[in-house]
Amino acid sequence: LNLTDPSSPHYRKWLSREEVRSLTRNEEGLSALRAVLRNHLDVEISFEALGGELLQARAPVATWERLLSTELHVYNHPERNETIFRAEKYLLPEALHDHVSGVLGVVDFESVLPPKSLHGVDREMDKVRAGLREELGWNSFSALNEDLGPPLVSPPKLRQMYGLPPVAERGTDLQAERSRVTQVVYASLEQHWSPSDRMAFEAAFGIPQDRSVRQVFGDDKAVLDDECARDPRLCDEANLDVQYIMSMAPWAQMEFWYQPRSKQGRDLTDFLTEFSKRFLGMEDAPDVISISYGMPEIGVTKTSAVLFDNMAMKLALQGVTILVASGDDGAAGSLARTR
Repeated sequence: LNLTDPSSPHYRKWLSREEVRSLTRNEEGLSALRAVLRNHLDVEISFEALGGELLQARAPVATWERLLSTELHVYNHPERNETIFRAEKYLLPEALHDHVSGVLGVVDFESVLPPKSLHGVDREMDKVRAGLREELGWNSFSALNEDLGPPLVSPPKLRQMYGLPPVAERGTDLQAERSRVTQVVYASLEQHWSPSDRMAFEAAFGIPQDRSVRQVFGDDKAVLDDECARDPRLCDEANLDVQYIMSMAPWAQMEFWYQPRSKQGRDLTDFLTEFSKRFLGMEDAPDVISISYGMPEIGVTKTSAVLFDNMAMKLALQGVTILVASGDDGAAGSLARTR
């Protein structure tokens, strides 16, 4: 905590990536894990995080059953038409008890999806179809504010509420300093963002439009004006994230990390793996990582939570800020929307 205390002599004296790894990498544990896996000739190690937080391997189902003293069963997801293998429980080999906190993809079911229906947007789209309004949306933010009332959140209100300084003037030393900041927005669940809508949003509030958004991972199709115009439900989350983080820090270097839907129920596992590769494995991690997506607690195993928490703590030691939403529906997640 001394690193974040302005009164401390250690304030903001962040550790380097190498310093964090030297403090936390468990070489003994990794060696033990590799040895156990290599005792089985049909196990292939496919990925090992630089800090040793995560190791991935492939093997036939029968091999995993022997290795983990378990029985894997076949499960089919009717909506996604995907088949996965999962067990009720497993047992780590005795040689790994002191070194491995858990195994992903054995007991976890990650395909816990919210309903595609968004009642507020659907209600307005029904009005358009019925001819009760000309189009979905409003022509200006002022018209939106007039229609919905003063509680509507806007960039000026956010700055006022949190006491944020004004946007630095172009060409100043302060603008140059803030331009060195890097921030990343995470998106998934087929969410897109619209460059033209972003420009209209920034023009409405006088926000500088000098910065572009660089896609750092995932499908370029996540950046589409046409899809957002066709169905706003495909863009509400990612658009909101991109526009508001850039309105608060318009001079910062902006990146967009999109994770496509995974196969075989591996959404959370793939997220954790890519998180490790992209941020703990980078030469220079971004200053801010924004993740405004959550999932029901029932879909998160203790192993997944511990892995993410450990990675987040290591990034915090390097001065990285991670902002994670609690989700739209609280701990119960989208499963409670129909209750």
